[in-house]
Amino acid sequence: MLDFRYPHRPFHYKHGKLGFRPDRAACYIGSTESMDIWVLFVHEDKLEDDANTLPAGSSFTNPTQLSAKHFRQFLSWMLYCLSSISYPGLHVRSNRRYAVNLDHNSPNWSFVPDFRNVLSLPI
Repeated sequence: MLDFRYPHRPFHYKHGKLGFRPDRAACYIGSTESMDIWVLFVHEDKLEDDANTLPAGSSFTNPTQLSAKHFRQFLSWMLYCLSSISYPGLHVRSNRRYAVNLDHNSPNWSFVPDFRNVLSLPI
């Protein structure tokens, strides 16, 4: 399920080699039966070829969540992508895809019913 209701959920690392610091880069977008789904934004020049394995349950000292402005930009991008592929249950006119003021602290998504709530993935 896609779920955009929890943008402030912190990213916690479990196993393996992440290869970059997730400071202000992570956004929780949903879950499957047993896994959380995250989108992480990272500059290509910040990727490490020789990343170290972190112990299970590692957390980070800096916030991992996207800034409010970057989260609004991400939602606008997701709205554009999902509406472009006629995602089931998402109804938005193509001329409204860019109707959100990204600089406004409380953008109005009311023209897309239930967009920030749970959207079931098609089977």
